[in-house]
Amino acid sequence: DVRKYPKASIAKGRLEVIQEPGEIIFVPTAWHHQVWNLEDTISINHNWINGTNISTVWTFLVESLNQVEHAIRDCCEMEDWIGQCQILLKATHGMDFHEFYTFLKVIAQRRIDFLTGKYDLKCFNYWKLGKNQALYDLKKLAWCLEQLLDDQRLDTIKVFQNLDNGHPSDLLEAIKIVL
Repeated sequence: DVRKYPKASIAKGRLEVIQEPGEIIFVPTAWHHQVWNLEDTISINHNWINGTNISTVWTFLVESLNQVEHAIRDCCEMEDWIGQCQILLKATHGMDFHEFYTFLKVIAQRRIDFLTGKYDLKCFNYWKLGKNQALYDLKKLAWCLEQLLDDQRLDTIKVFQNLDNGHPSDLLEAIKIVL
């Protein structure tokens, strides 16, 4: 918007791209961008969860759970109210606390295995994850695990009381050992 940002055309580091049919453009997380279609266009966008925005995903999930709890606060005396809130959270936002933890665990274990030399982490049989990226991701995952463990609701969610595959505190400890 040249009215809002009159000096945008002379900004340093600014990129202007004309995308042709069949081409793709990757825009990194949190990069401001603006699209102007020169003709009728079909655009497919995908928002990724990565080390850069995982804290935002966690914060959004907590805020969403707070909204769910507020919306059904009149039912707080019912049996397993916290569990019901988790069901509603998953239904409305696609993920509950347990699924978020499982997601963190899968990513963390791959980073831990890579950093401890168990294997190279490749994407699409070509791209290799770098050591600095793996360390960065683990630091961000550790922050999320600390937030999860600090949430007082965690101990009241039944699935976290009987985990066969390890408690979030175990995963956090494993990450700290590697870091």
